[in-house]
Amino acid sequence: MFARNLVKAFTRSVRNSTSDAAAATGLNFRFTDEQRELQQTLRKFTKDEVIPVAAHHDETGEFPWGVIKKAHAAGILNGNIPAAYGPAYFFSKTP
Repeated sequence: MFARNLVKAFTRSVRNSTSDAAAATGLNFRFTDEQRELQQTLRKFTKDEVIPVAAHHDETGEFPWGVIKKAHAAGILNGNIPAAYGPAYFFSKTP
């Protein structure tokens, strides 16, 4: 009986440890829905756009302007810059 209660208490403790830690410290390391969506977007972009050309750029040393432009167009790069400023200046200086 004691062992069964101990196991239940331990299981409950482990299950609630994340929320207990957040309550005790004020820190919560769980992603919000918005952060999970961003994570999925970045993983898909990396899989579809970066990985296929990574070896070429590693071998040649060429800067991946195409990837940078696609990342910017997708809102991944420089997301903190207001849209009003746009990419015109940045991309007007690229080869």
